[in-house]
Amino acid sequence: MKADVMPKPQNMFQAYMLLFLISSGQIGVGIFGFQRIVGMHSDHDAWISVIVAGIVSHIVVGLMFWILSKHESADLYGIHQHLFGRWIGNGLSMVMMVYYVMVSVTIVRTYIELIQSWIFPTFPTWVLSMTLLLLAWYGITGGIRLIAGLSTISFFVILFFIGTLYISPIKYASWSHLLPIGETSPWAIMKGTISMGLTISGFESIFYIYPYIKDKSNGAKYAQYSLLFSNIIYLFMMIMGIVYFSKGQLTRSIWASTSMLKIVKFPFLERLEYIASSVWMFVVIPGLMIYIWVLGRGFKRMMGWKQRMMTPIICFVIFIGSLISQDREHIHMLSTFTGRCALFVVFLYPVVLFLFQTLILGIRDQSDKKGAAE
Repeated sequence: MKADVMPKPQNMFQAYMLLFLISSGQIGVGIFGFQRIVGMHSDHDAWISVIVAGIVSHIVVGLMFWILSKHESADLYGIHQHLFGRWIGNGLSMVMMVYYVMVSVTIVRTYIELIQSWIFPTFPTWVLSMTLLLLAWYGITGGIRLIAGLSTISFFVILFFIGTLYISPIKYASWSHLLPIGETSPWAIMKGTISMGLTISGFESIFYIYPYIKDKSNGAKYAQYSLLFSNIIYLFMMIMGIVYFSKGQLTRSIWASTSMLKIVKFPFLERLEYIASSVWMFVVIPGLMIYIWVLGRGFKRMMGWKQRMMTPIICFVIFIGSLISQDREHIHMLSTFTGRCALFVVFLYPVVLFLFQTLILGIRDQSDKKGAAE
C-alpha cells in the first residue's frame, strides 16, 4: 500500500468545505448534555475548561497538518505503513478503526437516548438505530463530496439552534453565577478539560479526508476556522448553562441544552425542544457518515476490500453495538469509556506520531545524505 492517495478529480473538493465537514464531526449529540459533565468537575469555572480544551484542539490540528504536509497526498493509513512498516502500521490502523466503531456506536446510542427521553419513551431502540444507519449508508454511497454537502446543511441547523437559545433563555440568565472567576482549582479545571475529550473530538477525520482536498495549502487555515467555530459554540453553550441553571440544577440536568429550549416559544410554535431533537438528526448523520466512511476506507486501503461492500457490514456491526446498552447507566459507561479512549487517540496520539515522524524522517535523511556522500 502506498502512503499517498490520488483520488479522481471529481471526488475532490475545495478546502473551504472543511468549515462544514469538521464542525459537523465535532458538534453532535454531545452538545445537548456536556455542560453537566464539565460542570461536575469545574463548577462555575467550567467555561475555562472549555477554552483550554479548545486551545489544545487547535494545537493538535496544527500538528496533524504538519504530519500530513510531509507527504504529498497521504492519509493516516498510508502514513502508518510508511513510518512503521506493514504489520505494525496496519496494527495501529486497526486500533484506530476499533475506536471509530466505538465512537459510532456511542453517537447512535446517545442520540436514540435523547429521542426516547424527550419524544418517544417507548419507541424501539432497534428501529431508530436502523433508521439512522440506513440513512448514513445511503449517504455514504455518494462519496465524500455528498457527505460534505450534507455537512453544509448541518452547519446551518447548528446556527439556527444557537439562535433560538439566544432568544429566550438569555433573558433569564443570572450572570453572577460566573463569579468569582478563577475560584476553582487548576486541577479541577484540568479534569473538566479532560471530560471534554469526546465532546470536542471529531476533527481527527482530517487525517483521512486530506487527500481529497484540492487546494491543500489552504486546508490548515480552513480547518482552524472550523475548529474556532465549534469552540465558540461550545463556549457559548457552557456559559449559557452556567448562567441559566443554578449549580445544583446544572449537575442534575442530563440534557441541559434541551431543557433550555423548553422556554423558547413562538406565536406559531411551541415545544421547540421536540423539533430541535428531531431536526438534530441532520447534524448527527453527517458526523456518523464521516466515521463510517473512514472505516470503509481503512478496509479498502489495508485489505483491498471494496468500500461499497464493507459499508453495510460496518453499519450492521454498529447496529448490533447500539443494542447492547439499554439503560442510562450502561450508556453513561459507554460514553465515559469512549471519552477516555478519545484522549489518547485524538489528542495524545498525534503528538506521539509527530515526534516519531520527526525522528524517523530525520534518521532517514541522515542515512540518505551519508549514502550519497559515500
